[in-house]
Amino acid sequence: MVHDALARWAWSGLDADVAFHLQPRLLGDREHVVLFHYTITGLILDQLTVPVDPATAPSTTIDRLVNGLLPES
Repeated sequence: MVHDALARWAWSGLDADVAFHLQPRLLGDREHVVLFHYTITGLILDQLTVPVDPATAPSTTIDRLVNGLLPES
């Protein structure tokens, strides 16, 4: 029951994010958006529990992820 509700919420959010990303033809494709979702979910878990690298600000980590995941224009 909880799984089904969370799955619908997560998948509809992912579908909306993919559409938002692809419609204006931003860099990357569906796979990149999915990778960002995995990454952000992991970063949130990291921040809510025991950070792997507490000395690095989450914003710095996000900047590094964007630069590493997105293809060059």
